Amino acid sequence: MEVRAALEQQRRIELAIREHLFPHLADYPGAPKNAGVRATTVEHIKRTHRGLLFNGATEACDGTSQPIDTLPITITQIGVTLVSYLGNEGTWGTRLFRRDLRARVQDPFDEMVALLERREHRGGLNQPTRREHITNMMRRGIMSYAERAILLRRSEAQWRMGHGNPAPHELITGSGGADLMIAGTRVIRELVEQHEKFVFVATEPSDLVLLSIGIWPSTL
Repeated sequence: MEVRAALEQQRRIELAIREHLFPHLADYPGAPKNAGVRATTVEHIKRTHRGLLFNGATEACDGTSQPIDTLPITITQIGVTLVSYLGNEGTWGTRLFRRDLRARVQDPFDEMVALLERREHRGGLNQPTRREHITNMMRRGIMSYAERAILLRRSEAQWRMGHGNPAPHELITGSGGADLMIAGTRVIRELVEQHEKFVFVATEPSDLVLLSIGIWPSTL
């Protein structure tokens, strides 16, 4: 009953959005260029499939990272994949290692004290603190750089498709590292200013108002 009632309410809201909001999206204050609702046809979709997707003219790249947090060591696996509709694919991976104490002290007691002091400032396992925010940003920054560098230098397709923002915050700031900031800025500029033909698809927006407006009713 609850699920049925929620779906019925969602359909009513979607109909009201289409009737009252869609006609005014193009005139909304601060709306970007070409804002509004655009209709398409089956023929448009077929043309896109044949001319840009199924013929290999578009390749997409995305990455993922997964930290494995343990007491002795934290290992972060970063993987990036480049694929196309022709079945071509490539994968690249790297690992980042973090230890609380790398220096070896002659006295085991002193080594124990130093290690425990370092761990006192860490968050719990799989419970990162604000102090470790830069570490997480660096992980995302390295992955973002790898995605864009692979799109730029490994893909041979006319159109390159990525995930997220073309110039993400963690990359243009270097996540606290000057080398990453310089390399990231260069790869972004080359992709945007020289190659030019790229599309980046964002994750679901955090703004549920925009997400509600953007939902296309499956029943219509």
